Amino acid sequence: MKKESEEICGHIPAKDPRADEWHQRRVLIRRELRRHQLSDSVLRVAEIILDMSLGQGLESVLIPNRDCFRELTGIGNPHVSEAIKQLKEMRIIRVSSSNGVPTFAIREDPDTDGLSPFNWRVQPRMSLREMKRSIDLIREYNNLPPLPENRTLEAIANFKNGPSTKKTASSRPENGRPDGHTGGHTDELPHLF
Repeated sequence: MKKESEEICGHIPAKDPRADEWHQRRVLIRRELRRHQLSDSVLRVAEIILDMSLGQGLESVLIPNRDCFRELTGIGNPHVSEAIKQLKEMRIIRVSSSNGVPTFAIREDPDTDGLSPFNWRVQPRMSLREMKRSIDLIREYNNLPPLPENRTLEAIANFKNGPSTKKTASSRPENGRPDGHTGGHTDELPHLF
């Protein structure tokens, strides 16, 4: 029995020293994808390319046919083709061919004006400051401690993928707000979109 476990453990590859770099790149790109004005189908296709490339430690990924996108996203082939066309036009992805098989990669060309990390041709739906303010407000209302500044961008990128928690009556003040505010002025909330 001990010999079998040694054989199995001996074949576990060591952690790639670039894993943290790949993770940080993926977090930044996912945050930027969610911050920009993209339709649901375009966002789904972009996230598949992101996860199958950088998520696997690859600069680009070979995807043999549109059926792979259809099966992974639930989007029909005509909509997949349209999403890929739009992503190329917005300079978010690069598509090339390797032996007749399309190769997809997320473009990470730096932006020359310094307003965005990437030179994508798409309008942001909110600024980084607005996105951070929204995340901070949600964390406050759910009695979560503020994130350290260096973890904020990672939290923004992973916000949709985080674990969901069910709030109980004991974990929330009677009026539902952590600061005890009972007023009903809606103009106190920050502009989110």
